[in-house]
Amino acid sequence: MIENYSTISSASILKLLSSTVSVDHKTCTIHLLVSDAQTTPTIPNTDPIYGEDGSCSFNQIETDGPTIKHWRYLCAYYVAIYLKLDLAVRWQLRWPKQCVLYTTWSMKPENTVQERRDTYLKDGPFVFRSPDEFVPHLLWLITYHASDDNLTCGCKYCSKRDQTTINDEYSLGDPNASPSMPAPGPQVSHIVRNAKRVEKNRKERRHDPLGRN
Repeated sequence: MIENYSTISSASILKLLSSTVSVDHKTCTIHLLVSDAQTTPTIPNTDPIYGEDGSCSFNQIETDGPTIKHWRYLCAYYVAIYLKLDLAVRWQLRWPKQCVLYTTWSMKPENTVQERRDTYLKDGPFVFRSPDEFVPHLLWLITYHASDDNLTCGCKYCSKRDQTTINDEYSLGDPNASPSMPAPGPQVSHIVRNAKRVEKNRKERRHDPLGRN
């Protein structure tokens, strides 16, 4: 068991977490191998629904384009820090088919150009509204999904905390920031700090898959 996270190499981390995450250096892709869902969810209302006032709304599943690339890049960036990968590389995260990214469009009748769109990532019972909401849960999936530990995830929905507190803890960016704005670069220590907090709560009960103190 490795005693100190700061001394672990990237290769050693990937070996320990090989059942939950893999890295393809040739395509600069991080593959998430686990999910909270057993099957691919069905996203409703993919056909337009028109209101009596002429308004329109529908859900669009994101498979390509700037929206999904934005999510894949930001999520991969934090995972790359956690896995000690080269941050000069523009990594992309690929999640399993059980995770679905979709955008809800709402258009007003008087001007269909002035629409509202909100993007969500659905993973099992959870619906994440931004990469910042998903990142803590993503790190939990990677680290503890394959272990016997019933650890509390640090995300908004599992920990029942507000997103501002979580952003500070994980050094995440503003969840309301424009997709064109880059996320600030967190330090590994901020991510590890959360793991140490969890470790303190369960000490003497179970071992940490990464052997952190």
